[in-house]
Amino acid sequence: MLIRDLTQNQYKQFCEELSQKARTDSLDTSYTVDMQINGIEYILKVQPERRNKVAILQVLRIGKDGHELIIRNHLLAAFLELLLYQGVR
Repeated sequence: MLIRDLTQNQYKQFCEELSQKARTDSLDTSYTVDMQINGIEYILKVQPERRNKVAILQVLRIGKDGHELIIRNHLLAAFLELLLYQGVR
């Protein structure tokens, strides 16, 4: 898990995008975001936190050769930066 501070405006915009475009299960505080990079599908678990913070919990790579759970902080940071830069699609 990795937590990042956002400005109040960034946080508000990001949470709006999450609520509109990402999916969540009932009674779950995290959101599931699909992302595709270079033809590879990734599933990100993201959770808004208090005080303008966002946590990325894990990333699952879905490949032809199987699935890989990504939990290393430097990789989670990269995925979170991509998500913040691109927005939720």
